[in-house]
Amino acid sequence: MGELIQVLLFYLLVYFAINGLDELGVDARMVVVWMRQRWAGSRLRLPGMERMKRAPEQRIGILVPLWQEAAVIEAMVETNLRQVDYQNYDFFLGVYPNDRETLAAVTRLEARYPRVHVVVNRRPGPTSKADCLNHVFQEVARFESKHGADFPVLMLHDAEDLLHPASLRLVNWYAVRHGMVQVPVLPLPTPWTEWAHGVYCDEFAEFFQRDLAVRHAEGGFLPSNGVGTAFRRDCLEALAASQEGCLLDGDSLTEDYEIGLKLHQMGCKQILLPLTREYGETLATREFFPRSVRDAVRQRTRWISGQCLQSWERNGWPLRGSLSYWFWRDRKGLVGNFLNALALVLLALSVVATLAPEATGLGRWIWLAGSVPGAQVLFLACTMFSVERLAVRTVLVARIYGWGFAMGVAPRMLLSAVMNCVATARALRRYAAARWKRKRLSWLKTEHAFPIQSMQVASSQPVEQPALAMVAAAGAGAATVSVAAAGWAMLGGTPTELRGGTPTELRGGTPTELRGGTPTELRGGTPTEMGRDAQRAAQRSAYRAARRSVGDSNQGAHRSASRWQHSGGAPAKPDSGGARQAYPACHRPAGVCGGAGPADARQAPRRNGPSRQQPGAEPRAVG
Repeated sequence: MGELIQVLLFYLLVYFAINGLDELGVDARMVVVWMRQRWAGSRLRLPGMERMKRAPEQRIGILVPLWQEAAVIEAMVETNLRQVDYQNYDFFLGVYPNDRETLAAVTRLEARYPRVHVVVNRRPGPTSKADCLNHVFQEVARFESKHGADFPVLMLHDAEDLLHPASLRLVNWYAVRHGMVQVPVLPLPTPWTEWAHGVYCDEFAEFFQRDLAVRHAEGGFLPSNGVGTAFRRDCLEALAASQEGCLLDGDSLTEDYEIGLKLHQMGCKQILLPLTREYGETLATREFFPRSVRDAVRQRTRWISGQCLQSWERNGWPLRGSLSYWFWRDRKGLVGNFLNALALVLLALSVVATLAPEATGLGRWIWLAGSVPGAQVLFLACTMFSVERLAVRTVLVARIYGWGFAMGVAPRMLLSAVMNCVATARALRRYAAARWKRKRLSWLKTEHAFPIQSMQVASSQPVEQPALAMVAAAGAGAATVSVAAAGWAMLGGTPTELRGGTPTELRGGTPTELRGGTPTELRGGTPTEMGRDAQRAAQRSAYRAARRSVGDSNQGAHRSASRWQHSGGAPAKPDSGGARQAYPACHRPAGVCGGAGPADARQAPRRNGPSRQQPGAEPRAVG
């Protein structure tokens, strides 16, 4: 028995040493990225506000899927309408016919504000966020055909989001050359006593300054965060054309992660805007995340189910350069979250055995741990990695939320390890049960809150963002952690459930097993009519066709965009002479992707003139 424990301890330490090296490597590359930006001139040159105001405003459609959001949606829309420094945009609010309170709230908004439009889902809810967005996306095309409008850029947001005043101007500026623009996302500051929400503050501050920054700089795919993500319209149309007319898969739990991956594979240019204070408050979309441990575990269960398990099932794990590495970063929490919790248990046993070895009978734990070959070196390495990890996260959190809040990073890391372990166990159980019963994974709704009281201002005055405690970091600082605690409690650093992006909170609740009365083609892992391998091969073929069309069609547009952006001039206004054809209905059976089935394949009337994307035509170039 003793030898078995020694072997287990040895391999446990080896795993933590490997994970620690991985985290140290990301930290080192983060420093290199910062140095290049600071001294080598590779920093993204953000345009000034006056320069952005001179550029023509493309019409931006903001898509907001809703399910039981009556308590927050009116405050969210009215607040953002007052404070956003942009004129040419509209809200499209997707709601379900059986969600009466939310439907009444958005109807009042539509009556008061001309730029607010209500989209009622064809089926009763809840279905899923992807299903709701599919319907909204199709309705945008019908709105364009009916009113002679054009929305070259579409942006995703949630019912609890607080937009930065300059975010739409930056999206308008960078969407000329990029198919996907991601605005950073940060939790609103809360008192340090709200430990669960504080974990989100720590993780998102680190995620956007470290993980996503390195990922973007090295050319890895940029997963959408589900909020604050803008897409150029031709990119979305090319993606939908490669998926039988279906933009998003209605069964996906993390459709934002999937769309970022697929656009990258198609050759769509992606850009991550930096966390900067050049436009007043830190450039970020702000919102409240779950503020109780129970709600946080519930949300993380969905994240892990979607990003780690469902994405692995759908996309595999291709051994292709950096893509394989970032998949490892996204999915290693399936094992690491359990081992982090095991490390906490071993830490507690070690502390008890050290304080009372004879009274407790745990004295041999110390002997076993010390007798593992190479244990002393591995313990020292894990301790150094842990202290370094803690110091880096503390500095990054302090840059956003201040040093006072950052002093709680260490205990919040312990809480995060526990929550991630429980969420991983629940995700694995739900996934296994769904596969065994041949059912689809169901959604887990998370309740949302909006900072209404902090937004109570006169309607005639612009709304200011909440005052945030933000202090620039003065240096790395020295984090002191006991050797035992660092060696066992942190051991390798941060959980990785956020590695694939920061998915938005749940929209849409639990999908019904039957979509609109029609049985779905795919039930929890059962093969589709074509067969999963055949579908993947067809999708890869469509991706390759879209990628082949990237270069030629967009070179001229990119050269033109480069001239006007670097010269301070203005580009030609988007082409609005021809009508955009109503978005073709999804050709998959109802319920597979959330789009309309063949019975609903009706196209809205369109104006005279060529459409931008003909159904059945070769996907347009993206870039």
